[in-house]
Amino acid sequence: MTTPVSHCLHSYVLMLAIATLMMLFYDIVLRRRIDFIIGRMYLLCIPVLCLLVPGIRYCLWLLMITTENTVLHLSRSEAETYMYIHPDAMIMAHENEEGAATFVEHGDASITTLWWLVPLCLLSVSLVLIVIQISQMARMQWYIRQSKAEAATPEYRIIRSAQVKTPFSYARTMFLPNDMPENKEKIIISHEAAHIRCRHYRDVWIMELLTRLMWFNPILWIVRNRLRNIHEFQADRMVLDGGTDILTYQTLLLEEVMEDSNIMANGVNPPPRRRRCKEQKRKQKISTST
Repeated sequence: MTTPVSHCLHSYVLMLAIATLMMLFYDIVLRRRIDFIIGRMYLLCIPVLCLLVPGIRYCLWLLMITTENTVLHLSRSEAETYMYIHPDAMIMAHENEEGAATFVEHGDASITTLWWLVPLCLLSVSLVLIVIQISQMARMQWYIRQSKAEAATPEYRIIRSAQVKTPFSYARTMFLPNDMPENKEKIIISHEAAHIRCRHYRDVWIMELLTRLMWFNPILWIVRNRLRNIHEFQADRMVLDGGTDILTYQTLLLEEVMEDSNIMANGVNPPPRRRRCKEQKRKQKISTST
């Protein structure tokens, strides 16, 4: 039977291997060959598999060491010594034909308890990070309720505020500065409407939750960044397909700088601008239907 330390390391290495291989396959093979929707689904599958595969393996191992029996053939004096040294062991006894005692030990409870503490410690940190995420979402919801929407449509509503330094969207609400020029505002609204129409905010919420749950897997933070890039590429493509001039749009991207944006929100320009401009100039237009 594998030791607890080696099994924990194997589970962690398996998690890293799944995330690394899937991420490399995406970057090398899939990134320029699949549409945005499939790319989003693929990236969201990475943290899900990282959670399920090692988690199931670890739980099965804990179940195995809990139920596995160790049979010891001891004399009565040896049995008394053994019980004194291992007071936490659950022991059953019976006498064989020679009058010696056969002891059956049902696992060591101390080992089982110790290695239940390992995932509990990791989950404790995860819980703190998730609570921070929930507090950010609650703060945004409170701000939306306290603010008066200037315009509303079946798809979204708009809130203007002097506190907004750069435009962004959260769920179905857009946040715009007070002093934005009309021609620039029209393009920004088109961009944020694309985020809302594609329901990118759902991807953000799911990915932020899974990343915080498995904060100890560094590859997932890269996956998180790739998913945000896809969101921006898809929104860019929808704006350009709607008739916006590409040079005007790229000039707007150069002017906008993300400042005090909530991590749970979709902004205008998270990805590197150079990569983003190259993506916009690609001749092959990728499907953006939802």
